[in-house]
Amino acid sequence: MVKYLTLMLENERTRIGGPVLSCEWDVHLQGWSVLIDLRALHLVLPYLQATCAVGMAWDSAIDHEVASTISILDANYTVAGM
Repeated sequence: MVKYLTLMLENERTRIGGPVLSCEWDVHLQGWSVLIDLRALHLVLPYLQATCAVGMAWDSAIDHEVASTISILDANYTVAGM
């Protein structure tokens, strides 16, 4: 996590960092291990909460994972992947 925090501290616009950038549906950070800047929590929390639905279809979970990263990019912030 220190590596992700360092990436955020080195770039004022970076709001989320993680180990794996993916392009399954669109560019996004794999949601299983990300560090989210508290200032951007309001952008990603609705998508993260939605992935906790019991019995959610895999494609729907991926859609929410992608949407969380896209929400950061749409707000004119950056993401960082290792």
